[in-house]
Amino acid sequence: MPVCAQWLALGGILFLGLIMGFLYDIYRTYRYLCRPGRLGSHVGDLFYWILATLLAFGFLMYLNWAEIRGYVFTGIFSGLIIYFAFLGKRVRPSLLRLGFFIKRWLRALARICSRSLFIILLPGRRLFLRWPRRPPPS
Repeated sequence: MPVCAQWLALGGILFLGLIMGFLYDIYRTYRYLCRPGRLGSHVGDLFYWILATLLAFGFLMYLNWAEIRGYVFTGIFSGLIIYFAFLGKRVRPSLLRLGFFIKRWLRALARICSRSLFIILLPGRRLFLRWPRRPPPS
C-alpha cells in the first residue's frame, strides 16, 4: 500500500476512533439515565463491543481490506483520546439534555397511552361487573 493511501487510511481510522468514543458516550448516557442494573450493564457492554467490532471491521474493510497494522491501533486509540480529551466534554452534556428530554417525552407518551387504554376499557369493565353471574353448580 502506498504511503499516501496509508495516510488516508490513518485519517479514516482516526475518524473511527472518534465515532467509537461518541457511541460510548451514548451508551454511558443511557446507563446514567436508565440505571439498568448489573445484568443489564453486562448485556449493554456486550452489545457495545459487538457494535464497535462490527463498525471497526466495516471501516477497515473499506479503508484497507482489513489489514491490521500498527497504525490501525494507533489511529483508533488516538481518535478515542482526541474525542475524550476535547470533544467528549462538550458532547456529553448535550447528550444528557437530549436523554432527559426523550425520557420525559416517553413518560408522557406512556401516561397518555395508559389513560387512553383505561378510557377504552372502562365501559367494558362496568358492563362486566354488572353482568349476572351464574351460581356455581351444586
